[in-house]
Amino acid sequence: MVTSTSQILTMDGAMYGMKRTTLYLTDELRRGIEELAVRRQQSEAQVLRDAIAAYLLDAGSQRPRLTPLFDIPETLSGRVDDLLAEGFGFD
Repeated sequence: MVTSTSQILTMDGAMYGMKRTTLYLTDELRRGIEELAVRRQQSEAQVLRDAIAAYLLDAGSQRPRLTPLFDIPETLSGRVDDLLAEGFGFD
């Protein structure tokens, strides 16, 4: 699970715990990353790692949407207690 990018180890300029990847970006995205890197005084790679880590953390905190298997009329679901009180299961 991704928790932060601060756990990356560097030794003699080599990065450990990471793999190289290639992204194809629009000119607009590329400019935005460049500008943010300058403002934060970080590398573009660090800006991208931070953005991806934040996205994954946020995506992991969202509850999945449950899709009902079938529709139950609201009239039935709103009357559950009444229907059960009438003797559900008694013949």
